[in-house]
Order: sequence, then C-alpha cells, then structure tokens
Amino acid sequence: MTMHLLLHHWIFQVPHLRVSLFFSGAPSGWHGDWHPAPRRQFSCNLAGEVEVTASDGETRLFLPGDVLLLEDTTGKGHKTKVTSEEDFIIAVVQLAE
Repeated sequence: MTMHLLLHHWIFQVPHLRVSLFFSGAPSGWHGDWHPAPRRQFSCNLAGEVEVTASDGETRLFLPGDVLLLEDTTGKGHKTKVTSEEDFIIAVVQLAE
C-alpha cells in the first residue's frame, strides 16, 4: 500500500519578518525515510501523534500542542512516523536563512 503526504493547504510569507508559514500533514500510519529539513523551521503539531528519529538515533514522540525546532538542514536529517490513529497535521514556520 502506498501512502502519500497530504498537500500543503496555505502558504503565507511575511517578507519584513523573513518567515513563511504553511500547513501540512500525513495520514495515520504514514512513515517517511531519512531527510534533512529544507531550512530551519518550527513544526507545530496541531493534530495526531508523530515519532521523530534524529540521525544520532534518538527518538521522541510529539503530541498535539508540541513544537519542535528543526535545524538538521544538512546530512542524514531525520525520519518521521505517524503513530496515531488520526491524521497528523502541522503548522510549519520556516525561519530566515
């Protein structure tokens, strides 16, 4: 069975603050392979639970309301797995480079 990420719904850019905001998510059971973050960004969990494994092997579970600062923009990055029965939905705030 192939599972796909949900599409980004809205993208907002705030030029004078040099940040972008978008919403994204993945269905229950989805898992992603190793990948770096595209840029430094905050991931704000709005719904669902997700397990994130860093390149050093540390794994953490993130619940609704949790905020994660992703700074692994080079190297192996991290991998992600949706562990909840409900879909995973996030708001992502990408920071200035």
